[in-house]
Amino acid sequence: MKDYKTDLNQRQWEYQKSPQFSLFERPYAQDGRPPVFVRNESWRNVIINPMASQQEIDRLLALVPEGEKHKWFGSMNSSQALAQSVLGNLFIHDSLHYLSELKDDEGMDLFGKAQISSDNFEMEKKNRLSW
Repeated sequence: MKDYKTDLNQRQWEYQKSPQFSLFERPYAQDGRPPVFVRNESWRNVIINPMASQQEIDRLLALVPEGEKHKWFGSMNSSQALAQSVLGNLFIHDSLHYLSELKDDEGMDLFGKAQISSDNFEMEKKNRLSW
């Protein structure tokens, strides 16, 4: 039985073989790393509701400005793109409050007493510590 990461990688490469192959930086290759979108198509790594309005799409994609994207944002294993896909969509649909219902393994509120709402949400926050 394959492990999860190997299986995921294989499925990502199968997706990459679709007709949009020119969206990726190189052709099909099973070398252990995930497919990577070319830089100007990296936005496609964010999961967008096919029924979303253009305004919703623009708001979602604007949550991580171009200069704030991590080096490997275009990788199909990008945690930043995944976070933008999940948290960003909850934000633009004013549904972040659902996160407050999540429980940890012991049944405790995952976020404790934190107030989770669109009012205090930021996708990216620079660490401005001074030493």
